[in-house]
Amino acid sequence: MSLNKLMSFIEYKGMSMGKFEKSINAPNATIQKLLKGKGNIMSDKLENIARVYPELNLDWLLRDDVNMIKDAPNFLYEPIIAQNINPKPHIVADEGNIVDFKSLLSKGVSKKLFLPVNNYDFSLEMRGNSMYNPAGDRSIKDGDLLTCKFCDKSSAIQWGEVYAFITKVGISVKILSSSDKAGYVSCIALNPDSGYQPYDIPFSDILDYAMVKSVVSIARW
Repeated sequence: MSLNKLMSFIEYKGMSMGKFEKSINAPNATIQKLLKGKGNIMSDKLENIARVYPELNLDWLLRDDVNMIKDAPNFLYEPIIAQNINPKPHIVADEGNIVDFKSLLSKGVSKKLFLPVNNYDFSLEMRGNSMYNPAGDRSIKDGDLLTCKFCDKSSAIQWGEVYAFITKVGISVKILSSSDKAGYVSCIALNPDSGYQPYDIPFSDILDYAMVKSVVSIARW
């Protein structure tokens, strides 16, 4: 069995080695010891891996002519159902006189969408490349899906966080930060290109805002 492949699967799941070991009921540092050539993974642990991660193709750990993830579409949906994730509204249009996100959703310009994340109220699609930064820790590509949480405009903005916000020109997505100008907010793009310079707008021009909680990246080819 290729331990490097097993590490690739752990990275694919976005887990630490410790969390993976705990999930398959293995002692701490088991994977690290195996990587150093000390011992072999027991058959019961392989059975646990197969039970906890049914999407993993165990043949892939031994061969190079098969895929890591089994070609079964239900594996995309079963984790969502298991976590009791309900479909949330997804904004598909923002035409017209937009006052706030809740009003926009009530106008019927949304559809229900399953996304494998929790703790958000609605989602929308990123438009443009202002938040694209391939060299940074955070990056949002054109077409990515953003999960957003409603905010009470009377509450303080958390400076340095990414927000979707509404002005009279429509919906924008930027990092919001404090401004040197009284009553203004600084809007900062992630894209380092000179065409995406920070700019300030009056806070009163922001009709509504929602914090971006996560990004679901869509690969297109």
